[in-house]
Amino acid sequence: MKKNSLLIVALLSMAMLFIQEKSLAAKYAPFYNPITNAKTEGEKPVVINASLNSIEDGAIALKFTNAKGGIYNLKLVTDFGQVVFRTVIYYSGSNAIQTVYTDKALAKGIYSLIVTAPDKTRTTIQVINQ
Repeated sequence: MKKNSLLIVALLSMAMLFIQEKSLAAKYAPFYNPITNAKTEGEKPVVINASLNSIEDGAIALKFTNAKGGIYNLKLVTDFGQVVFRTVIYYSGSNAIQTVYTDKALAKGIYSLIVTAPDKTRTTIQVINQ
């Protein structure tokens, strides 16, 4: 039941963001910096990028390449370890741009975006809110 609830929340979140995502994807597409590059034997490398490593108007644009589909947990953490934003997204598994919108105004500064994949591997991306 709990997994079904998470999937429903992730799908609803994805549906609400789909329309806005297309315009931001076009805006940020040329500005990705590779953050993580992991490879297991016989597989293509998994890459998760963040647009300019920044938060623009409350949005963080992520590009997934060769990552497995499923539910990804995201946490935005301050330098002091305080979690200021948390959400889940459903990623289809194809190479795609996923835009995440924070639900509140964030103070200027440096944050860590922690992306936890379905297999529990974590990727940490430093982002700046200016």
